[in-house]
Amino acid sequence: KRSDDPRQAKFRRFFIAPPGRVILHSDLSQAEARYVAWVSRDTALIERFLQKDFDVHTYTATKIYGVPANQITPAQRQRAKACNHSGNYCIGSRTFSYISKIPYQEAHKVLSVYQANPYLQTWWESVRNQLRENRTLTTPLGRQRVFYGRLDNATFRQAYGFCPQSTIGDIITRAWFLLTEILDPTKCKLLLQVHDEIDLEVDE
Repeated sequence: KRSDDPRQAKFRRFFIAPPGRVILHSDLSQAEARYVAWVSRDTALIERFLQKDFDVHTYTATKIYGVPANQITPAQRQRAKACNHSGNYCIGSRTFSYISKIPYQEAHKVLSVYQANPYLQTWWESVRNQLRENRTLTTPLGRQRVFYGRLDNATFRQAYGFCPQSTIGDIITRAWFLLTEILDPTKCKLLLQVHDEIDLEVDE
């Protein structure tokens, strides 16, 4: 799966379907980015998500690099994708540069443009205020987390990611349990649940 991602190559040999069977991969579409758009009430982005076949990573790249969508390169889209995933949680430029393998100057520029979003800034402030009030965040599905220790930038970054990441994981876990009830185990085998995806082995 994900043959376009060289980082996945070393894992492929461990997931080989037997004769007559195939591996089916299914995941949520840009789920965390959608969650953050709704919780931050970014109306312009929400309207785009409601359109068919909207690609938030290409859209973000157009905002960062200032060029039309049809001129965005694969490398620019990939960097915008990394920005969507980690930029939403207030990652710093040096860390972003390191984990995304982007030169620091470009990483800083990309993040500066992305994180200037006023909707994002307002959402971050609401999360910080909630922690200052009772140190507790609750997801839409009712999962709670209490944040101990200093209320510093490191704690705030963990808090920004908690509700989006936890909610998506819980949605997929719920889907997993529903699948165990409706699928015929002799024809369909659940293999993996990985954050926002489920992988199955099914009859061809």
